[in-house]
Amino acid sequence: MTLHFRIGSADDVPEIMPVMQAAFDRAYGEAWSATQCVGALALPGTALVLATQDDCIVAFALLRTLLDEAELMLVAVDPARQRQGIGEALLAEVFNISARQSAERLHVEVREDNPAVHFYSMLGFSAVGRRPNYYKRLDNKNADALTLCRILTSSDQNRY
Repeated sequence: MTLHFRIGSADDVPEIMPVMQAAFDRAYGEAWSATQCVGALALPGTALVLATQDDCIVAFALLRTLLDEAELMLVAVDPARQRQGIGEALLAEVFNISARQSAERLHVEVREDNPAVHFYSMLGFSAVGRRPNYYKRLDNKNADALTLCRILTSSDQNRY
């Protein structure tokens, strides 16, 4: 199945919600609501990047770019389609979009015990900060947040 990318809008938010609910660990309450997603899309420089297969949304990223900085606010891949290269392809598209918008760095914040830390590391992100006890689990236990950063290069601007 071929993977396609497109920029979404607030109209696509209801379609990303099943992926959101399936992909985020309920123990941390990390999934955003549809209202939060629509609100974020109203911010200047924010884009919803959709990955589709057979006209079905299988992954998405919410990206905000401001001047030479970009932030990956949310990223999710349908768990049934994980470990198939979709996340890596989606992030390559995010790198491309960010670089085309003149961003020099892409930041993401992630819970320290999230398996995605290894994924981000493989894609060139490195830790640049830590927020102790930032994430509050629903069971009242805490986890640190790691701030990761990836320097974007001209080679990230590989699609038009």
